[in-house]
Amino acid sequence: MPSARIHEVIIKEINKDYDFDELLLRIGTIAPDSWRNIRLKHDIKNKYASHFLDFREKDNLAYNYVEFYLKYYKNLSNPFYFGYLVHLIVDKYWKKNIDKRFYKINKYGKAYKFRDGSYKKISSFFLYKDSLKMQSTLAYIYKLSDLPINREYYKHLECNIDELNLDGLFDEDGSLGYIKKDILPKNYESEIAIYDVDLIIKYINETVNFVKEELERLKQIKYDYDKKVKIAVNLNTLFDIEKLEEEFFKLFDSDNIKNINDKFCLFLLSKGMIDIIYLDYINSFDSDNYQVDLLFNNKVDESIYLKEGLVKYLNFNNIKYNYINTGFKSIEDLLENRDYNIYIDNKLDNIKLAKKLKVKTIYLEDKNLVSDLKK
Repeated sequence: MPSARIHEVIIKEINKDYDFDELLLRIGTIAPDSWRNIRLKHDIKNKYASHFLDFREKDNLAYNYVEFYLKYYKNLSNPFYFGYLVHLIVDKYWKKNIDKRFYKINKYGKAYKFRDGSYKKISSFFLYKDSLKMQSTLAYIYKLSDLPINREYYKHLECNIDELNLDGLFDEDGSLGYIKKDILPKNYESEIAIYDVDLIIKYINETVNFVKEELERLKQIKYDYDKKVKIAVNLNTLFDIEKLEEEFFKLFDSDNIKNINDKFCLFLLSKGMIDIIYLDYINSFDSDNYQVDLLFNNKVDESIYLKEGLVKYLNFNNIKYNYINTGFKSIEDLLENRDYNIYIDNKLDNIKLAKKLKVKTIYLEDKNLVSDLKK
């Protein structure tokens, strides 16, 4: 939880204040969980990317919807993007505040609270089946209409979310196929053992109120963000990360890739990846006045699962930054759409491109600048 139908119900309630295209909103708010239907190389799934995990947070609730909001702010009049944002907000709130109301942990493990007030240890299969019944009942109560599963039906769908692979959303094997097959609207309420539907509705309303408050808070965050000097630092060319990735994967085959993030961190440490000049320069910016984003690869599917290792490495070297952007189609697309004020790179072609787009640049191969930094 929160499951697909809960996400749909919440976005439908939120939409009473917006009047967006409801079908596009609903598939947008389902989309982040379609990572389940996509497998990457080394058999690793892509929730890290689709949910904007920030590995600087210690727990597993690090869904950074602020990062999504700032990155895709210009697209939020698109119902698909708006639904996606609401999904991330709901996930973090539900997992932090509501999930734990359904279980307790004792010396025997996790026990779930049944509707009759008792606590029992149950199998994951039993929990899953009960969740399906609860979701079907919610679909019945809130009159959730059918969602076509083929992309061709959604003529007005526009989606360029770098962190999302739409192949996991559509057709029989996608999230929409799962909803159509397993959680059609049915009045199952009397058969549900764990989930009290009236209580779930109460939690849905609680979450709706939180989302509305959070959407207002995000507007203030964006206002403060716009007053800062926004800096993009291209790690790919500064430190040749792509070459390092290739070298790293030569050391491990798919059967020996456990703890990949820690291994990648140790690998980067052993390579001494970052020159002290770059480290000092990036850290010289006052975080109160500057927004520093690090660019890491332009192939999300190939690099996102290495992000945690990179974050550990950057933390070890005490490198301050705001976000790591792991998805962009090109430097040109990134600079045109993110309103960066300063672009830092050591590849001359990228520097020339940024200047052409009227973005101020810092070329770290400039001998005078390197000399100044060494003083």
